Amino acid sequence: MDVLDLLLGSSPAIGLAAVAVTIIAGFVQGVTGLGFAAVFTPLIVLIAPQPQQVVVLSLFLGAVLSLGIAVQSRHDLRLPRCWPLLVGGVLGTPVGIAVLMVLPARMLMQSIAVLALLVAATSLVGLPGPIRREPAAVAVAGLFGGFLNGSTSLGGLPPALLVSIQRWPTADGRAALVVFNLVSYVLALVSAAVTGTAMADLVLGGLWLLPAAALGALLGTCAARRLSAAAFRMALVGIIGVSGVAGLITSLRA
Repeated sequence: MDVLDLLLGSSPAIGLAAVAVTIIAGFVQGVTGLGFAAVFTPLIVLIAPQPQQVVVLSLFLGAVLSLGIAVQSRHDLRLPRCWPLLVGGVLGTPVGIAVLMVLPARMLMQSIAVLALLVAATSLVGLPGPIRREPAAVAVAGLFGGFLNGSTSLGGLPPALLVSIQRWPTADGRAALVVFNLVSYVLALVSAAVTGTAMADLVLGGLWLLPAAALGALLGTCAARRLSAAAFRMALVGIIGVSGVAGLITSLRA
């Protein structure tokens, strides 16, 4: 049974749970400009344990949301500073897709859970000072992020950490991360389509979750003006941490 059958055909409760997860993930994306996959992928894998298909669905929904945010923040993009990030993402994403094709489902589920826990743990640890050779560091972060994005759809962590370490201005960092996510998402979807990992019916079927994702993003954009950064960061860490623990337990029982 594929992921859409599990989400739509199992029971109304599962369908509503999928919609709720999508709204929450869209809310996170609307507030921060990234993070859709970090919330969506681990939680949907718990509902529908088909990690390869969940990754593709997450890439599709994340790409649509990232496109809207990228258009909104296009004037803040500083290409002379962030182009190595984009080049790294372009090179790393196809490699991640290749791994997605051959990695056993149980191992991929465990990888997704562990990555979610790493995101939460890293958010609680103090960051070092800026790296001197910034272009090289930015390129490595983009390469690693592209690989993780293609294989698990959770590639935003390395670029986000790099932007934080380098203390980029909020607007510049947000615009760079959104464009990185968009480029990685599109490349991953194209690569998955070429290799046969992404099925057209899966992507088209995923359109039923798009309104929920858009609603969450709209609510997140409105809440960003009222919610403190510290409060949201702690809420995000809690959501990702809990989903990581639950996903790890589920994969170990599989």
